[in-house]
Amino acid sequence: MKRKVLPLQVKKRWGPARIAGRLDIPASTCHANLRRARGRCTGRPVRRYEHPNLGDLVHVDVKKLGNIADGGRWRTQGRRRGKLNRTGTLGHTTDRWGGARLGYAFMHTPLEHHSRLAYTDILTGETRETATSFRAPDLLALPNDDEVANLIAMRDLAVERLLPALPSGPVSSGSTFEGSSDLNADADLIVGGVLVDFKSDQGSRPRQVGSRAATLARADLDQLLGHILLDYSDSFTLHTVAIYAMRFGHYTAWPLTDLCTRMAGRPVDLAVLRREFAHLVRAELPAFRRESLVARVRRPAPAT
Repeated sequence: MKRKVLPLQVKKRWGPARIAGRLDIPASTCHANLRRARGRCTGRPVRRYEHPNLGDLVHVDVKKLGNIADGGRWRTQGRRRGKLNRTGTLGHTTDRWGGARLGYAFMHTPLEHHSRLAYTDILTGETRETATSFRAPDLLALPNDDEVANLIAMRDLAVERLLPALPSGPVSSGSTFEGSSDLNADADLIVGGVLVDFKSDQGSRPRQVGSRAATLARADLDQLLGHILLDYSDSFTLHTVAIYAMRFGHYTAWPLTDLCTRMAGRPVDLAVLRREFAHLVRAELPAFRRESLVARVRRPAPAT
């Protein structure tokens, strides 16, 4: 089904309803296939609106989360220890049955619609007063001059060194893969079949001359290859992976076949590896997590 749906979306830029009419399949099936494969159900370009002036609009998002007991809850500590942690948490209230009530925390995230500056603050309620307590000048005053200058310098460095190194072709940022729902992963940037991961590390400790050394950890390459394997059906036709060190302006790319061969020590069939990886994260990993959870819950509480 994906082999029929994806080419129409990529080449003709059609949405799920029109593709469903052409292929004579339910629109819901077409929509689900597009979401799993590309993260978006339409091929139309993303149109982002931006207010022309700073402070014109501040959007506030509120998320309600339950407070966690000091020392952890029963899922990690067991029933007995979890209950003791609830009752031992300072500031809790009790219900009419004598049980500890920890209450909720309300995460307020204001977003300024010109600079896209955002931050999160934890408040005690989600009333009109708390939601309107954020003002655009207060939000824009959060970063200091050095932080703003740092961002501008990284942007100028990317224009000078990153953009000329990128190939031509379709551009996608924040894309999700077919297996993103299994491991909650997304890509920083995909350009013309090249997967680019951005790193903003400051590097090693400063040298005597004031410079720093940038290093590449094995975990960074493992993350890139994990994104490749999560593209189960190869819908993005990725052929190269790259890392861009934002603070150093250094761009490094590796052809995918060469990188896999060097890391495995032998030629690798990515199609077979993707199928094995999909079975691992969809069948074996959930079973392992369930077994680990049961073991943690049944673990006897330490003696007090």
